[in-house]
This record gives sequence, C-alpha cells and structure tokens, in this order.
Amino acid sequence: DNYYFSFARLAASGTITIDGEAFQVTGTTWMDHEYGNFGDGTDSGRVRWLLQDMQLDNGYSISNAGIIGEGFKPEIGVTVDAYATIQDDEGELYFVASRITPVGELWVSPVTGRGYAQQFRVEIPSFDAELTVSVRVADQEFVLPGASVYEGTAEAVGTILGERVSGDAWIEQAF
Repeated sequence: DNYYFSFARLAASGTITIDGEAFQVTGTTWMDHEYGNFGDGTDSGRVRWLLQDMQLDNGYSISNAGIIGEGFKPEIGVTVDAYATIQDDEGELYFVASRITPVGELWVSPVTGRGYAQQFRVEIPSFDAELTVSVRVADQEFVLPGASVYEGTAEAVGTILGERVSGDAWIEQAF
C-alpha cells in the first residue's frame, strides 16, 4: 500500500545564503516521493523501513530498502532482507534482492532514547556488490509525534561488479 519513486540524478543550481552571504551552487541532487497508506497516524500499523539511496561515481544509482516489523530496533551485525532498485550508467533499471546489516555503532538520541545505526553494509549478490554506507553527521533524527524518523546525509564506498566505487548517499531509518 506504499509507493515510492525517485529521480536519482537531477541537475541542480541556485543560491544558498549563510549569515547574509550568498553562494552560487551547482551539482546533482536526488528527488523522491513516497505516498500511500502509512498507517492511522499512530505508531501501530505504520510502515517501517531501513533505506539507503546512493549516487555512485560509476554512474549507478541505487535505492536499497528493507521493510521491518513493529518492535524492530537495529542491532549491530543482524542482517535484514531487502530489495534494491538499481539504475546503471546507461539508464537500465533492475529490481533485485539485497541484504542490509547494521555495522559499527549505534547513535542514541538524547531526545527519544532510540538507537540508530550509523553505518550499514549493503550486499547485492546479483551485482557482486558490497557497499558500506556511513552517515556523515550523527544527529539526523526528526522527532515527530508517535513516529520519529532518522534521515540524512551519508557516503557510500565499496565494490559493484568487481569495481571500486564511492559516492554520496542518503539514509532513512523509520521504526
């Protein structure tokens, strides 16, 4: 009952103003949209997920997500079955099985007391891929009534199809 689509490599340009000083910026961005039945507005019955989106330096874009059950809490070294949507450098799309394993450490929110993984190992067997996605900033929790979510900037490094890759990433943890 939930849908998600992405435009994974959009050209972006504009101005960012910091402390009154304007900076011209250009780059590549990721735009996604989620819609559907996310539950009844309470914590029970809502959709929960671990997600890692990646823009790799070989031209590939990956959206990797595992749907998790109520009561889930990330544990270091415990693997979650997932699926990846991969767009290669020529625009071909693939939907394949993957695995997500929290590695490293948990960051514990001083506001909600929830522990969030700071690093994930993403394995995509059909693409001979093993990637490590690491957050760039620890405190990326959005505190919401009944359904806080952790999402923000990260980086990806690893291999895909036997080649070394790196890139920008985005993570979400909603449980």
